[in-house]
Amino acid sequence: MNLTKLCAVFLATHLAFAPLMAQMPATSGERDYSIGPDTWPNLFHAFRMPDVPYVEEGNSPRLDELIHDGKLYLSLSDAIALALENNLDVAVSRFSRKIAETQLLRAKTGGAVSGAQGGVSAASTGASSAATSGVAGRGAVSGRATTDGRGAAGVAGSGASGGLNLDPVLSARFALQHNSAPTFSDFTTGTNFLVNDDTFSRISIGKSFWSGASGSLSWTTQRSFSNSLRSNFNPFSTSDVRLDFRQPLLQGFGRVNKISLRVARNNLESSDLQFREQVIFTVASIQRLYWDLVRFRAEVESSLEDLRLARQLYEGNRERVEIGKLAPIDLIESEAEVGQREQELTIALTAVREQEGTLKTALSKNGLASPFLLEVEVIPTDHVEVPATLEIKPLRELMNMALTSRPDIAQARLQLENADILLKGTRNSLLPSVDLVASMTNNGLAGDLNPNLMLLPGQVPNTPDFFIGGLGKALGQVFRRNFPDYSVGLSVSIPLRNRRAQADAANALLRRRQSQLRMHQQVNEIRREVQSAVVGLEQAHARYLAARATRELREKMLDGEEQKFKLGYSDTFKVVQRQRSLAQSRAGEILTRNEFVIERTNLDEITGQTLAANNISIDEALDGRVSKRPDPIPVSR
Repeated sequence: MNLTKLCAVFLATHLAFAPLMAQMPATSGERDYSIGPDTWPNLFHAFRMPDVPYVEEGNSPRLDELIHDGKLYLSLSDAIALALENNLDVAVSRFSRKIAETQLLRAKTGGAVSGAQGGVSAASTGASSAATSGVAGRGAVSGRATTDGRGAAGVAGSGASGGLNLDPVLSARFALQHNSAPTFSDFTTGTNFLVNDDTFSRISIGKSFWSGASGSLSWTTQRSFSNSLRSNFNPFSTSDVRLDFRQPLLQGFGRVNKISLRVARNNLESSDLQFREQVIFTVASIQRLYWDLVRFRAEVESSLEDLRLARQLYEGNRERVEIGKLAPIDLIESEAEVGQREQELTIALTAVREQEGTLKTALSKNGLASPFLLEVEVIPTDHVEVPATLEIKPLRELMNMALTSRPDIAQARLQLENADILLKGTRNSLLPSVDLVASMTNNGLAGDLNPNLMLLPGQVPNTPDFFIGGLGKALGQVFRRNFPDYSVGLSVSIPLRNRRAQADAANALLRRRQSQLRMHQQVNEIRREVQSAVVGLEQAHARYLAARATRELREKMLDGEEQKFKLGYSDTFKVVQRQRSLAQSRAGEILTRNEFVIERTNLDEITGQTLAANNISIDEALDGRVSKRPDPIPVSR
């Protein structure tokens, strides 16, 4: 009896304080979607749709501030800021944390959670439409160009508490019943057909607890009218208050029930890491798009210079043909060269326009749907600066930097931690089921004397006043505990082979070890990516220096050939050849300069230093508002 009373006090205390505990503020900055302006004790708030953030479809004011005279003057820092404010890949990724917060709220009620949303998207960022140097996909970039689902495996909550409901549930049942049944003997009822008209009601409240316990408290009342001639009371009322309690002692006991909660908190942290990874990828992609646009515009300028030289040669040859100093065939050759240069200029201008469209789509929410933005010319204001000497940190230091800074490796560690947590749940499921079961019921009965009572021969009527009355009399008996029932016991279930639980446990352990090996693979791949990025940057720097030197030599060679041509010691063919060689050298210099800055961008991304290198605040990226003011428009426009 003492044990039953203790269980009753335990359950009653938890039921009393459960609503207050449910309204405890969220920790670690997560949003609790169950908290609103009218919380407890206003129960109707529980049935309303929660307030969730709206999607802002307009672009940030920064975009309009950067447009002047139909041109978008864009520095690299402004391009990055616009991406953080308007890029839809980043905007979509912001919702991953909000979704993870809903899963955490679900876990706080004892429910199982789904896997963390993972992967990096490039749907709204894209890549350069024209052919680039081929280094944009080097290293980590190629593995994260589309949504890959990273972070979803092993975190769904298998083996975690799924049968608990920590939110108290209030239920009620009301019924009117009419029963009529013929009887083959009138000995017990005094009639050959028994008719009952009942009014029934039951109100109960129940909930579960983190210990694995579950309990319910119910109140049942029933008022009955009967045609029985043997019943002392008609009508009569019955009432009882019942307390049921079950506490697992082995399987399902204790901290194992918080597995979903611990996994949900890790998934929330994983969603932050996924957002950080998305920001890194998007910023690096914007850098590549920006520098490719710089390259394409430089190629336009180079094509214009090549066209100027070709036209200059053509005009000079035409004058020489007119005065008879040059054969007409030389004029045709120089004219063909002008046509070739005009074609190359058209190709270069097309690449610029396509790249502008890709960049506009990445930096705005409505992309090219805006007629105003569609016609705007993008003018990059930054230029590539290639140092004379290249300074790179030691390779081992860069590898350690990548392993400590990259979000994807941090997510892999969280996956292993979640696998260990879930393994504890599957280990607990191997145990037999042993539950402490207790119940307590207080009963009451009251009614009016049956005016049609028929006693058996020799029977003496026994109707104490203790039972005479209505529902209030019955409730008084209940709360005075005049007629209590008690029950305390153990419920034991022991599987004789337990193959299903053993298979689940082995599966969880094997998956954990598989994840551990995958993490080793990922670490090795990161080291290889860092080494490849360092080699690529060194080679790009060397190629640029060689290309610049070659271009300078070709300029001198063309100048010398033109001087010889003017003196009559050369011909048109040789001059055209020198011009073509110089054009190729200019294109090579532009290309290698672009390769250098792309490789430098890749190294920052692969080592996890993109945010630090560009002074990006992840909080501002999450908020979608960058505090940095737009860079001033260049004076000479």
